[in-house]
Formats: sequence, structure tokens, C-alpha cells
Amino acid sequence: MGEKRQSYIFSQLPGLLKRVSPARLMLIDAFNRGFNGELDELVSDIVAKSNGQRAGLNSFINELRSAGCLTDSQPQNRFTGEDDGVTGTVNFSEVIIATPTSLICQGGKYLWYNHEGTLLLKLSLAEVTATAIFTEATSVSAAKELYMMQEVYESLNSEDFDMLVARLAGANLFSQPPEKKEHEKPVLAVRVDAAKVQAMVDARVVKHDEKAIDSGKNLVQVVPVNTQAGTAPASLGLLVAYAKEYQGGRLNDRYDFVPMFLIDESRIVERGITPGVFIFSNYLWTVEDSLRLSAAVKAVNPANITIHGGPSTPSYEKDCEQFFLDNPHVDIAVRGEGELTFSDILDKLDIENAGGLDVLKDVEGLTYRGATGVVRTGNRDRIADLNTIPSPYLTGLFDEFGSVSAGAVIETNRGCPYGCTFCDWGSATLSKVRRFELDRVYAELEWSAKNQIQDASIADANFGMLARDVAITEKIAELKSSYGYPRSVGINYAKNQVKYLRDIIRIMAEAGILTEGKVSLQSMDETTLQVIDRANIKLDKYNELATEFRRADLPLAVEIMVGLPGATSAAFHNDLQQCTNRDVRAMLNNTTLLPNSPMNDPAYRKEHAIVAAPGEMLKETASYTREEWEGMNRLKIAYYLFDSYGLLRYVARFIRSEKGIGEVEFYDSVQKEARKNPGKWPVISTLLSTLEEYMAPPGSWGLYINEVQRYMVDHVGMNDDSALRTVLAVQHAQLPAADRQFPDLLELGHDFSAWWDTILVAREEGHRDDWEQHAPKLSEFAPGTLNVEDPNGVCLSELGKPLNSLLYSLRSWELDSSVARPRLGQSFANWG
Repeated sequence: MGEKRQSYIFSQLPGLLKRVSPARLMLIDAFNRGFNGELDELVSDIVAKSNGQRAGLNSFINELRSAGCLTDSQPQNRFTGEDDGVTGTVNFSEVIIATPTSLICQGGKYLWYNHEGTLLLKLSLAEVTATAIFTEATSVSAAKELYMMQEVYESLNSEDFDMLVARLAGANLFSQPPEKKEHEKPVLAVRVDAAKVQAMVDARVVKHDEKAIDSGKNLVQVVPVNTQAGTAPASLGLLVAYAKEYQGGRLNDRYDFVPMFLIDESRIVERGITPGVFIFSNYLWTVEDSLRLSAAVKAVNPANITIHGGPSTPSYEKDCEQFFLDNPHVDIAVRGEGELTFSDILDKLDIENAGGLDVLKDVEGLTYRGATGVVRTGNRDRIADLNTIPSPYLTGLFDEFGSVSAGAVIETNRGCPYGCTFCDWGSATLSKVRRFELDRVYAELEWSAKNQIQDASIADANFGMLARDVAITEKIAELKSSYGYPRSVGINYAKNQVKYLRDIIRIMAEAGILTEGKVSLQSMDETTLQVIDRANIKLDKYNELATEFRRADLPLAVEIMVGLPGATSAAFHNDLQQCTNRDVRAMLNNTTLLPNSPMNDPAYRKEHAIVAAPGEMLKETASYTREEWEGMNRLKIAYYLFDSYGLLRYVARFIRSEKGIGEVEFYDSVQKEARKNPGKWPVISTLLSTLEEYMAPPGSWGLYINEVQRYMVDHVGMNDDSALRTVLAVQHAQLPAADRQFPDLLELGHDFSAWWDTILVAREEGHRDDWEQHAPKLSEFAPGTLNVEDPNGVCLSELGKPLNSLLYSLRSWELDSSVARPRLGQSFANWG
């Protein structure tokens, strides 16, 4: 039987108009009215009326519960007011409603507020469904015709639809669709048409196979296995490129290197009917697919040889033995660099030899499934001269990926001189860094630019360590000027020295390339640093760098890891506060137990009581409990929203100035209180539980600011005076919404910009940790103004995207003003 309970939606948003399915809206409407009965029956009724999916609705109910959106008792109606009922007429041939737009559920109605917090409309579910048609440009007549043709639950009649249109017009919710420009704004998170890439790869393979048949040679096929079309598979390409030219190309007399760099299960099964060698490069994001396809190719023909390498293929002896035990389809596992080892395997291997894989007993750097069990050979030295490895880009292996502007990963050097325990980079290459020749690096970068690849990622462990990295950056900027690409560059910057960082970021910023300076501190806690064998740059150098970047108006971020062994809740709290004291963006990464990192060494795991399997996040160690980790994770989310995305950044500085309460302490107190008493703080609690997913105003930023004001007065003890009203006005104005109009010139009771500058000066004069004792109070400043603009199109293009998507593509919510942090990138007007 289903669950019989009284269920209400808890003053909760139904979500973005254009993203909520009719079935989900019907479910929300039931809870909004107050549902008393068996949930199974409710779901069945909605499925029958909407053709929705039962599993999807049950999952959505669980999501609502997890987010704290359902309650067993009717919530208090906290959102008051009546819309003025004004009607109007539509003055454009086509209209559109600004999105994303979210509404508030209350008492069976859906409340529509504007940015200022003024109630515009109260709608029924039928009216919400009808309104959603206008989220795309349309004429009123076409929208009405479309609506009347649809089978809609609780539909409006013709007269009611006309009245709704009049009410929407009276509330000024219609606008004229923007003209389509010849050159659209760039999309940084490029979606590659996987079917198109697959079709081109298939066509190339057909031609390749025809040529192989015509040659009359009986060759063993070698097939690289990759399932992701969005980025060219660099590691597999390097393996194939090296093998094809190994010792003058002599492996080509025995092997057919099939250019099948994109594949799925049906294709690999068909390919696997004929015995061959299948190679897999395992990363955290590919290992699941790799193992599934490895099993499939082995099942179709046990004579196939499967070779696995990459960072997620275990190197530790016991882990590797377990890997073979868990995956009977794996024949060979490669440790470390794969190019020479792979070619050596092919050289020794005889796929028709009854003796099996024991012919590989003298091949260094691998573990294989021998006749009497798993055999582990000795370690292999790294390749001394990287320039003996041909480029898969320049040899044409990735032409299909280039033709659709997929991402490219380019190495300028290999190696890492550090041995941080959480990372398998230094543990694998702990020695001198080796370099690819600049001509090759420049040629690969030009290949990317010519192919209009938006993101040309640099795969180095420590870019910016070498003087020549500045020259490489200048080349990237030159290519951007010539071709318009790349538009963003993903970089792992040097770990403990930043000699060239400012020049690198300046060059990219001037070229219009989306990037930011990044200092990989991971933690500033001395105990934690000792546990993870980490040495950071000196604090004075870090302070100097933060000052230089601010004065140059360049963005700077600091990488901090959550849940490192040796860390504590207090240490994590302090790390965040240290970032805040320097007003830099904190990039907060959960610690994952990488299979080949020193952290996964059995002795290390035992010493620090690590409770995690390889590939899992650390959520419990000797220095913190799982409950404490959950607390750190909640603070991480709150910090991202409140500080990195600015939802409370200006308020927090004001609180510190007035009360001496640290910003992170304030953020933590707000999130804890809101989660504990959601009925008292419905907007803030909703924001904390759902904003991470849809990143759009929670009904209205005006309602949010009202709750923040109440919190500051009731919980912090602030006076409701002109200084408080000034900071709230600034905080409100810095938040993006689809219905905003710019420029927005604020007339303030106190000159907030001038006050903000005094904080920055106090920090940089040696008072980062106690600036509140050295900067004047906001109330001491005369009236002033603040101009807020949106030259980067944040309100048009950045809202409604999940937080992870924004973080991944280096996007931020910063509207432009004299107090905003430097923007990641630049105005869209500067894009070529």
C-alpha cells in the first residue's frame, strides 16, 4: 500500500516556468492545496491525467522531501499582499516573458513577485500552465491557438485566457523579444553533437577497413575505446600515435590500428567478433564505461585482449589484484606512462599464441593475467625524450573531433616535483619535469584555434612553473587574436610558486580569454599540510599576490579541499575565513581517494583511519567524523552561495565592521538557523536547499532581502538605521534577475563604495585579520551613489544553470559595480 499522510508544500518554489513538467506541476499543486491520502493513489491519478512517468514522479517526491520542501502540517502564510488587478493591452506583435522565473506556492495559489518584492499576480495552476507558453517568443493569437489545442489539466476557457493575457500585460510582464544579432554571444560549455562525430568516425573506419582488406595483409586489429564525444581522447591518441611510429613503424606490419576513437557497446561488440587488442584509458569519469565495454568485448570473443591503463587503473599491488578479481574480463593493467609500455606489449604479444600472456613477463610496467595467476612485472622508467611521442592532433587522428570543435587537451610538459598524498600526479612522476618542444606545443595550439575549439585545456601539473609558460600564453593570445579561439583555457597552475602567474593571467585577460589566477593551497592549516606532505607558498607572498591581482582588476581564486586527512571543522572554517580576508574566490573541492595516490597506500589509510574505497569521497577520517563532514559540506554550499556568488557578501562585511563577527561565522549561523527553523525563514531555507540546482531568484530577491533584514535585526542585534538600509540596498542591487533593467543607479544614505575602499586599504596595510578595527564605520560616510550594470549579460545568460555547471565553466554572477570582484572574463562586447 502507499503512504497515507497529510502533505503540504512548504512555501516552496515550483521551479522555473519553462523547466517544470505538467505532471510535476500537478503534483506540486496537490501539495500546495494540502493533500491528505495515499501518495501512490495521487501519483496514479496524475500519471493517468498527464501521461507522466510514475518513476519520475516518485523520484520528484523524494527530491522534495530531501530538500525540506514537504511538511506534515499546514505552513503559515508568510507572503502577503494582493495584486492590484490592473489589466493592460499587448503592444507588440510578438511577446516574451523573462525567464527563468520562479513562483511561490501558498494556499493553493502561485505568487509572482518582481525583483523588488512587489506582488504582481496570484495565479492558479491552469494560469501557470498557460503562462508558460510565453516563455518563448510568440504572438498572443498563436499562443492562444496552441493552448486551446493542448489537453491541459484544469484548462482555461477562451475568455479566461484573454483575461490572463490582460493581467500579464497589466503587470508589465510582457516584453518585446530581443532582435537576433548576427553574432550571438559565445557559449562556453559547448555541446558537441555526438551523433555527428560518431557518423564521421564510422565513415572513416569504413574507408580504413576497405583499405586494409585491399592490402591483403592478415593484421591484428587494435581498437582504442572511448565513449565521450565532447573532448578528443588525448591519452588514447598518444598511445596509438606512438605505437604506429615505434621503432620505425615496424608494428604496422603486424597490427591494424583502427581509427575508431568514438565507440559504443553495439559497435564494440560487432568489432570484437574478430579477435583483436582493445585499449582503455581509465579516469574517474570513464572507468565505469571502460569496464562495461571491456566485459562486453570479452564476452563476444574470449580471444580478445583487453588492456587497461590510466589514473583509475590501480597500481598498488593488492588493489591491482582485487581489480583483476573483480573484473575477470581485464587481461592487462598498465602502470604509469603508457606509450612505451603499450608498444612493448604489442611487440611481444602473439594473440594466436597458446602460451597466452606470459610472453609479457619481461615487459616492465604492467600486471597481467598469466597462466598460473596474476603476474606483476617491474616498474618502467619514464620516457626520457617526450618529443619521440608523435602528436595525435598533428598526425590527423583527431580530425573528426576538430571538425565539430570538441575540446582539446594539450600537454606542454610532463611531471610534477611534488608528492602531495591526495594526488597521484606527483607520486607517479616525482622527478624532473620533461618538456615537449615549443614548436610542437604551438602547432597543437594552432590546430585547436583553427578548428574553433572553445576550450583548449593545458594538461600540465604546474603550468606557470617555467619561464617559457609566459611565451606559451602569449602564443595562445596571438591565436585568439588571429582566429577568435580559444575562448577559455583550463589550467592547473604551479603549486607553491607564482612567479609568472600574474603575467599569464594579464595576457589572457587582455586577449579576452576566460580564465582566472588560481593558487592551489588546498589548506592553510599546518597540521593538515604536514599530514598531506604539502608545502605552500609563504603567506606574505600570497598576500602580495592577492594585492597585485586586486589592483590590476584581475580575478584570483584559491583552491581549498574539503575533508583532507588531518583536517578538522575548525581548520576548514579558518581556511574559508582566510580566503575571505583576502577577498578571493574559494574553489572548494571534495577530497576523493584516488586509486594510485599515496593517500591510498594501506599504511597511510590505516594511520589516518580513512573510511573510503578508491574512487570515493573521504567523509570520515581520524580527524573528523562523518557528522562533522556533513557540517563542513553544508558550510561549503552556504559559502559558495553567500560569498562566491555574493548573496550575503556585502551584508557580511557590514556585520563584521559593526559587530566583529567573522564573515564565515555569520554565513554558518545563517545557514544553521534557516535549516533549523525553515518556517521562520522560508526564503533563506528554500535558497539553501534548492538554489544549488537552479540558480535563479527564489521568487524574488526583494523577499530574500526582507528576511535578511529581519535576521540582522532579530538575531544579530543590528539597528534598523540608514547604514543598514544602505548595505541592504547594495546587496539587493548586486543580485541578478531576469526582470532587471540596467544601468541601475542607487541613491544611498551613505557612500558605500568609499567605505568599501577603506576596507581594502586597511587589509592591504597589514590588517587582513582585523580590518574592522582600523576601517571607519559605514555610518560615518556622507550620502553617495552606486551604479550597477550588467555588461556581461549575466541576467540574460547565466541564470537557471546548476551551480556545478557555473563552477566548471568559470562563470560567476558578478554584476558590474565599483564594489564587485573582478569578473571571470570580460564583457561580451569584447568577444571576437
